Amino acid sequence: IVGDLLMLAVTYYLWKAIYGSSTGTIINGFTLNEMIIYLFISFLTSLMTSVDISSDIAREVMDGSIAINLIRPINYEKRMFFQGLGNVLYNFIVIFIITFSFTTLLFYRYFGFINISKIIIYFLSIAFGIMINFYFSYIFGLFSFKITNMWGMSQIMQAVVQLLSGMLIP
Repeated sequence: IVGDLLMLAVTYYLWKAIYGSSTGTIINGFTLNEMIIYLFISFLTSLMTSVDISSDIAREVMDGSIAINLIRPINYEKRMFFQGLGNVLYNFIVIFIITFSFTTLLFYRYFGFINISKIIIYFLSIAFGIMINFYFSYIFGLFSFKITNMWGMSQIMQAVVQLLSGMLIP
């Protein structure tokens, strides 16, 4: 959580410096206020959809406990899904509620309106994002049967996801 907040602060001050050194107030259709809202929303979305179970699968493969987990009478995929869902629920209770309220207030302060239908669509897209991110992480975690050390691959995966999802650059 501290690393994510540090990344958010660095990205915020980076965009603030970019807008400060720019001659205009709009860069590629975004004002500074819109960019700040975008940063908070992308932070919230990545926080809520992060179901990183690939490291858990890799750890189980490394220490051999996956053999015991595979012979248990529960589906391994469902077990990992609900384990990831527990992490999502923790992030929702501890961080999301406060940060989403703060972001909504900022949005209202900057733009003067809040569209409830877009908020509902946002929550629906978060639910789909959780499913997509789970299966992406699950499939990536299954590579640990072939790759002995997943740390480097995990860092590459995170960098590619952050770049392609629009979290770093809109």
